Amino acid sequence: MNYTGTGRSNYVKVTDPTKLKLIAAYYNLSVREGDEGRVCILAMNEGGDMENSFFVETEKDFDNMIDLGILPANTDREEEDVQLPEFDTLLKPLLMDEEIFIWKHTGSEGSRYLSGWGYAMSNTGETISISLDDIDAKASERWPTAKITDCSY
Repeated sequence: MNYTGTGRSNYVKVTDPTKLKLIAAYYNLSVREGDEGRVCILAMNEGGDMENSFFVETEKDFDNMIDLGILPANTDREEEDVQLPEFDTLLKPLLMDEEIFIWKHTGSEGSRYLSGWGYAMSNTGETISISLDDIDAKASERWPTAKITDCSY
């Protein structure tokens, strides 16, 4: 059985929703509009996460990614599989002041194991994160003599 996951964000206000939609497409993400000019981001792949590479098919792809600030102007155009920068570095300057972007991800490989994590980010780049695995450490702290086993097989 393969890992499958789902990822999405909360609704936030951004300075340029159109630019965000164009950038998000390169990461296999979709931007959905909500109330009050807010948008959310949805993962569109089976893993439910933000992809970090893009297969370039045309010179126009390079030009668009450079124009959007995804890639630097001196990018090697001989490469077909381009490593993308972290999506957050491109989202951060688009977040409006006082907006907090929250990304949540859950996934599993059947019942073999479960995963889940989330993080929050401001437009200053400050972040906090949490994982389902954090419960293991908290349980060990609370019951230090207990045997804590992993939730997997």
